[in-house]
Amino acid sequence: YQDYWAGLEGEFEAGEAVDLFGGARYSRLHEERNSPEDVLGADPTEFDDIEAFLGTRLSLGGASARLGGTYQRLDFIDDRPSFDIANHDDRDRDLVSFGARLGYRQSTALEWFVQGATDSRQYDVPFDDFGFDRDSDGYNAAAGFQFRRGPTLAGEVLAGYMHQDYDDPRLKDVDALDLGALVQWRASARTTVRGALDRTLEETTLVGASSYMRTALQA
Repeated sequence: YQDYWAGLEGEFEAGEAVDLFGGARYSRLHEERNSPEDVLGADPTEFDDIEAFLGTRLSLGGASARLGGTYQRLDFIDDRPSFDIANHDDRDRDLVSFGARLGYRQSTALEWFVQGATDSRQYDVPFDDFGFDRDSDGYNAAAGFQFRRGPTLAGEVLAGYMHQDYDDPRLKDVDALDLGALVQWRASARTTVRGALDRTLEETTLVGASSYMRTALQA
């Protein structure tokens, strides 16, 4: 496979307490072989990913707010598995989200925050190849804190809740725990260690399944 991408992003300082930011990106990517959607093709399934985001950051003393929206377009390319041509047109979709994050800086070493976002997923076709309506709407909410301990250790930890409501009554709605973390430790002048925890709700067209939870731990 050959992956490639191009993007542009920028930031504009509208005032001492207001920043505007935005960007867009186009990518040609591929699905990993461990994906539940893998069709055992001679080549991994490729797809186009178009993303755009726009938002603003506001700050007033120790309080801060971040508001914004994102748009993502996924277009999967039909490929040839070991048994036939695989149709991926029923996986093409648009994802739209609007969210906000409110923070309060208690000190230079600690900031508390709460955040929430909507989650709308709309497919191009009304039904997939097996007759399921995959459209859904949901939201997520979380609370957490950012910390910094001197010049060597910094990070962020959050916990919350996510919900997704599927239009097709045969598909199970999702209620799940949301977890996230990002930690960076500068062990020495030449060594930096990073760790991350992320939990996301992933789409699928497997028969009878509305989605699956992906929990990733990285270092």
